[in-house]
Amino acid sequence: MLQHVDAAVFLRIRDRVDREGRCCERQDRARAAQELPNVSPGASSHRRPAVNGRFLNVEGRRFWVKGITYGTFRPNENGEPYPSRPKVREDFAQMRKAGINTVRLYTPPPDWLADAASDAGLYLIADICWGPRRCDCVRPERLRHLYEWTREHSRRLADHPAMLLFSLGNEIPP
Repeated sequence: MLQHVDAAVFLRIRDRVDREGRCCERQDRARAAQELPNVSPGASSHRRPAVNGRFLNVEGRRFWVKGITYGTFRPNENGEPYPSRPKVREDFAQMRKAGINTVRLYTPPPDWLADAASDAGLYLIADICWGPRRCDCVRPERLRHLYEWTREHSRRLADHPAMLLFSLGNEIPP
């Protein structure tokens, strides 16, 4: 089961400092790049990310996110806010070739897109937001809809091998 990590906390992680006060981020990244295997997230269940303090690990090693955003797009032929399936597969292959390992999406991905990410060796950070960026928590029927929308998509994607993190309710105004 995917361990939940607050994306905002994860994204605030900054340079690590060794005991003598020197920045060692470059050393860590170089070491991690050499040590991490280049296999797809869906290869096996032990490829699942795990929380290790402020960091994520994959197969017991620190996982460095090398990410890119993907979207938003005009709806495809099926009304989904993504390009066509062949175009997505092509884009994901090019991302992997460029060294990307993580893709941030602005909407919950359909299953076929999550499968394509896994096949390409990419992890996903998916926004699971409920529509317009406003706070509608005062009307009980709207609040129920927000809970159902979030629950539906997070449960559907929770055990998918491509899922790295969820971003819930991004950029809600005060």
